[in-house]
Amino acid sequence: MPRLWPWVLLGLVALDGARGRKRFRPQTYPGITNKTFIGQYVDIHNRLRSEVQPQAADMLHMTWDLALARTARAWGQKCIFQHNYFMKEKGAGHPDPKLHPVGENIWFGPARRVPFNSSNAIYSWYSDKDFYDYQDNSCSQVCRHYKQVVRASTYKVGCAVVFCRRLDRHRNTEYFVCNYGPTDTYPSRPYKTGQPCSACPEGDTCQDHLCSKYRSEFQQFYILVYSSVTMVSDNAVTGIALPQICLHNS
Repeated sequence: MPRLWPWVLLGLVALDGARGRKRFRPQTYPGITNKTFIGQYVDIHNRLRSEVQPQAADMLHMTWDLALARTARAWGQKCIFQHNYFMKEKGAGHPDPKLHPVGENIWFGPARRVPFNSSNAIYSWYSDKDFYDYQDNSCSQVCRHYKQVVRASTYKVGCAVVFCRRLDRHRNTEYFVCNYGPTDTYPSRPYKTGQPCSACPEGDTCQDHLCSKYRSEFQQFYILVYSSVTMVSDNAVTGIALPQICLHNS
């Protein structure tokens, strides 16, 4: 009998053992166009933005954006727990220059077999406020997540959640990514203090302490020349030139 035979047996035993292990099966996570998912994270963002202390005079009301959500999904699917380094490329993150630069928050937790709830992630970002001093605009610890959530000039948000079998050293995780537009790249205070809505842009109305208006960007919709969402997402995240996008007034 050939000497390799014992090694073949060991290989078969190892293979059989691997088959015997139960592979974690996650829940089905909501897609980026799931209305319940969108409504949840947009509402949480707006509620927290309306409750900032000291009060904000110029906080804009946030609405959902598909292109930002696609970029969030494309980065999340890479299962790398760090900020999207392609965002440094000019024009990356969103096809509309009015929403540049694009900001980002990321979060992960253990995957569970219950419906995903974005509140855990968003509240964890918001909790950075404990480390932020508005008066001198300083952070005793990391607080950039909080400053992004309450950045007054940001009025578009798009998020995605994906399952990662392996995220760096962690196994079976749910990875939540949110992109924001436009954000600020300089270390300024995230908003102006004062009576809510007292410093809103001209023509805005006050809605739950937030400046609200059907802005010009809301009156446009994107017709993607390419039908492949995957192609658009990958290009948005890698900084490669985006497919041609036509803007039409509604």
